[in-house]
Amino acid sequence: MTSTPEQTPEKGPGRLPPIGDREIEPRRPAAATEEPTTPEQARFGPRRIDPLPVPVVPAIAPRTEQVEVDDEPLTLLGVGLARLFRWALYAAGIVVLAGIVGFMMSRSSTPIYAAQTDIFFPLDADRGTGFLREDRRISTQLESIRSRSILGPVAARHSLEVDELERMTSVGVVGASEIIRIQVQSESTDVALAVVEDIASTYLAQLSDPGVDAARVLLLVEASDIEDELGSVNAEIADIDPADTATAPRLAELQAERTALLARQSDVEQRRSAFEVQQALLPQPSVLAEPYALSKPVAPNVIFDTARGMAVGMALATIMVAALIARTAWRD
Repeated sequence: MTSTPEQTPEKGPGRLPPIGDREIEPRRPAAATEEPTTPEQARFGPRRIDPLPVPVVPAIAPRTEQVEVDDEPLTLLGVGLARLFRWALYAAGIVVLAGIVGFMMSRSSTPIYAAQTDIFFPLDADRGTGFLREDRRISTQLESIRSRSILGPVAARHSLEVDELERMTSVGVVGASEIIRIQVQSESTDVALAVVEDIASTYLAQLSDPGVDAARVLLLVEASDIEDELGSVNAEIADIDPADTATAPRLAELQAERTALLARQSDVEQRRSAFEVQQALLPQPSVLAEPYALSKPVAPNVIFDTARGMAVGMALATIMVAALIARTAWRD
């Protein structure tokens, strides 16, 4: 008995695997029908309605092409930063070079020495009416020292030009005090000392009040006149004989005149004493510190000159960088 090889049902879309010896057919969708609603449909039968076809959507293939990135902005940024760094190096070099030049010029300059003196100028309360009035008074004194009425005679005595002496002399107030400081700068310490002493003495000589001097002279003249008259009366009295009755009236007259002269003399002496005491009590400008020379030169100042050179270099570097930026922008 020949056995027939068992055929394995084909597998494919729409088929189900067998269960035992039976092969399960897939259920096909039944066609939808419509109930006859018209005589024509009742005669020819219901109309068959096929199912709508399922649309097939094609698969979208993944995008595999390479997207190009525009790196031109990054390149321009790098070029700009490189330019700025290079210009910054140029500017720093100019600043450093200018500072070195200032340092070398300062070290090679001739040293300048200074001498100064301090003058006490009191601001008495009975003349002032407040801070502004006192400030104006002290400012007036500073300008008086700087004026040609003071510096002119001093310059002539030391064979200097007035303009040159004005550049050599500096006057100021020490803090918020009543002390005026006069300083003279020169290449020679001896010249500076002599000039500053002459300026101080000339200024103090001009500070004397002419009214005070005139009052003192008037009192002296009046006392001298009384002294002369009193001497004449005493001499005449000495020539008269007290026993002579004929000269008795004249003697009495002379004695009365002498008494009046003595009273006037006493009054003048009292006024002179009161005047001198009053002038002594009033604070007078005076030299507080005798002229002295500073121990170290006031110029050149190496640090200041170096900083000034660097400031000039910064200005030049700024102009150079601005010109480079404008040139680059015009080219681009």
